[in-house]
Amino acid sequence: MLTGTQNKALQSVLLHYTGKEMQSITPFDDLIVFITPTGESGRIIRNLDGDMQIIIGDDLVDIIEKRVYNILITPDVGNSLEVYMKELRTLCADKISHRSKLLIEQILKILELCVLNSDFIPAKSLEVKPFVIHNYKGEKLLYCLN
Repeated sequence: MLTGTQNKALQSVLLHYTGKEMQSITPFDDLIVFITPTGESGRIIRNLDGDMQIIIGDDLVDIIEKRVYNILITPDVGNSLEVYMKELRTLCADKISHRSKLLIEQILKILELCVLNSDFIPAKSLEVKPFVIHNYKGEKLLYCLN
């Protein structure tokens, strides 16, 4: 089953991969069923490799790699933002589809902008090129590496 947050994340991921917003998403034990605004029904099923196949009607639309699906839809809850961003960077550097790489890069860019421009103070030093954000006694210090 998906939580409300996971369901919202899946809607955004499906929009990226299909180009269509979803009217509804219903998770079952071994598949996820969705309906597009035009009434088309689709499903997400896990293939033998563990990747998630997106099927609308009888057509295979795209495949979300297992690691991409896991990190975007069912991430480890206890991970800090720093750990999550590191996992995204590692995933982006690995061999994944172009569409998956674009999505991960866009998410990383948004997170980096939020980290740089918000009051967020990392537990450990965090690099967001060309900056390093450092926690000094509870204060956010921003160093430019240029």
